[in-house]
Amino acid sequence: MPDPKSNPLQELRTQLESIFIHLHHVYDGTNTCRMALDKQKADDDTDVATTLRVFILAKLDEQLIHLSRLIAGMGGTTDYHEGTDYADDKEDDDEG
Repeated sequence: MPDPKSNPLQELRTQLESIFIHLHHVYDGTNTCRMALDKQKADDDTDVATTLRVFILAKLDEQLIHLSRLIAGMGGTTDYHEGTDYADDKEDDDEG
């Protein structure tokens, strides 16, 4: 396997993939907390869960999609599936 440092685009792709992995872990951990708060159905915690979903998860989702497109444009792949609304895994409060 060639040394990624010998190809600046390969090095950039490697760095973007690393950033993607770290952001994806942050997203998964934040979403787990949001789902736990939703399950508790505590009045104060639903506000926190909504904040996590709207202000953090939605922005992370946008960035992960953007990174996925950049990585794909450089010949790489990610496990992020564009079009899947990760921030809306559970919307019981909005549905009824």
